[in-house]
Amino acid sequence: KGTLRGQTYDSVFALTSVVTSPSKLAGAGYLAYYPPSAAVGQKAWFYTPGQRRIRPAPDFAYDMLMSGSIYWDEISGFLGRMDRFDFKLVGKKEVLVPYNVFGLTNTFMTKDFVGKKFVNPDAQRWEKHRVWVVDSIRKAGATHQFARRTFYIDEDCWCITQSEAYDAAGNIVRVAHTNNFPSYATGGINLNSWTAYDLVKGGYYVFNAGYADEGHQVRDYDSAEGLSIALNPQSIVGKSAQESTSSSDQREACMTAILKMELISVCLMLALTMGNVAAADAVRGQELHLTLCSGCHGLNYNSVGPTHGGVFGRKAGSVAGYVYSPALKQARLVWNESNLDKWLTNPEAVAPGQKMNFSVPDATDRADLIAYLKTLAP
Repeated sequence: KGTLRGQTYDSVFALTSVVTSPSKLAGAGYLAYYPPSAAVGQKAWFYTPGQRRIRPAPDFAYDMLMSGSIYWDEISGFLGRMDRFDFKLVGKKEVLVPYNVFGLTNTFMTKDFVGKKFVNPDAQRWEKHRVWVVDSIRKAGATHQFARRTFYIDEDCWCITQSEAYDAAGNIVRVAHTNNFPSYATGGINLNSWTAYDLVKGGYYVFNAGYADEGHQVRDYDSAEGLSIALNPQSIVGKSAQESTSSSDQREACMTAILKMELISVCLMLALTMGNVAAADAVRGQELHLTLCSGCHGLNYNSVGPTHGGVFGRKAGSVAGYVYSPALKQARLVWNESNLDKWLTNPEAVAPGQKMNFSVPDATDRADLIAYLKTLAP
C-alpha cells in the first residue's frame, strides 16, 4: 500500500529474529535492514533481555558468524555489500540447478528430509537451466574468511541458485544452493530457503524449510498489515518478551538452537548442525557472546572495550587505539585458554585495578565463549 518502504529505510531486504531456545538465551532479538545504497549503511539493532536495552549492531554483516559457521553475507546465496571483492562476469552455461523445490520447503516434514550428512535427495528438485557464472576475488587488503566466491545466477529468475566458496589456499570450503519456489500470490520467486554444506567441519545447514511441520507456515503478503514482524528497534522488545514466555515448548529435535526467523514473508529458520562437540560449543559461545559481550566489544572495531577480533593468542593490552587500564597493560598476559578462563572467572584477581568488572561464573559458559573467540580472525 506504499507505506512499508517508508517505514523500513527503503530497504530491499529485512530480517528480524528472536531467540527461543535454549531458555537461557530466550528473548534476545535482532532487526536488520539492507538499504539499496551503501552510503546509507546497514541498519541493524540487537536486544538483550539481560541488559534490557537496544543497541546498534554494525557487526551483523560480512563474515561475522550468524549461526554455526554460516556468515551474515551468505543469506540466500549472497546478502550485503560487494565492496570487499572484485566481481567478474565469467560467462554463461547450462547446469542442473535447484528449482521449484516444493518438497524440502512445503511438503516434506523436517524429520523426513534431514539426513546424517546431506538432505534427503527425494526432497530436492533439480532442473537444467542456463546460468550466468560470476566469480569474485577478495580485494587486496580486504578481510573476509573466503578468498574467492563463485555464484551461479539463473537466467529466468535472476536469482542466485548455487554458490561456492574457497579459502586462501584455493580449497573449496563451502557449497550452497537456494531452494526456490514460486510466490503465486504476489508474483516472483521465494528465495527464503537455502542449504549450505560446510566441507571443512563436515556439517550442513538448512534454513527456512519444513513448512509441512505442525505450526510452520509460509505466506506472501503485499504489505506489512497483519504481520507480527518488528519494523523498528523498539518493537523488538515486545516480540522478545512474547517469544521468551513460550520458549519452554519449542521444538527439541534440532542439534543446535532453533532461531525463530521472520522475514518479510514470515518464515521459520531451522539451523541444523552436524558438526562435532567442539563446533557445537562454538555455536553456543557465539550466542553467549551476542548476549553477554557484544554490548561492549566489537568484532573488528574498538568500543567500550577493545575489539574481540583476533583476541585469541593476542598479548593483553596491545590493541592499537584502545586506552587500557595500567593494570592490564602491565599484566604481561597472552590470551590463551587458561588466561581467558581466569579472566572471565574473575578479572580483578588477574589484573587488580582493571576496568572490565564483568565475570562469567559458569564454567561451561566460559568454555563455550572461549571456543567462539578462537574462531574470530583479526
